[in-house]
Amino acid sequence: MSSIVIVTRFMAAEPRYVARLLRASLRCALQARSSAGIRRVHLYAESASVYWTLTEWEHGRDAVAFRDSGAHADVMGELAEWASEAAFVHWQHHGQAPPRLIDVAQHADRAVFSAVDRPTPAHAAGELGLPRRARLRLAVPLVGRSEVAA
Repeated sequence: MSSIVIVTRFMAAEPRYVARLLRASLRCALQARSSAGIRRVHLYAESASVYWTLTEWEHGRDAVAFRDSGAHADVMGELAEWASEAAFVHWQHHGQAPPRLIDVAQHADRAVFSAVDRPTPAHAAGELGLPRRARLRLAVPLVGRSEVAA
């Protein structure tokens, strides 16, 4: 079984943007969970200002349709102001075991960094921080179906 995995990481530029980023992440997760081709949606809070998402898709075209519409398309215009780090990595996943957040370490060299107004030195250098133990992990239930069994 093959799928497309997309992992995003973002860091709030200032404490005042944390609530906005969280609200936007939840809106995007709700959009993703009912999108065509979605297999799983997970949100992770690494710290008070660093957040990760992991989505798994049947096809890349489904992920592109999600990216270019709804809440996700709306929030992308705000990301440059709200975040001091914003990046994503995608890869083709093979096998029966579900993808894990830590799998991003194997693909970090392919990270794509978004433009942000006030980048951290790590972001400016194109360095993707690797996931630490998440303080909170939320698996978002899919609409009308359960996640693909592991």
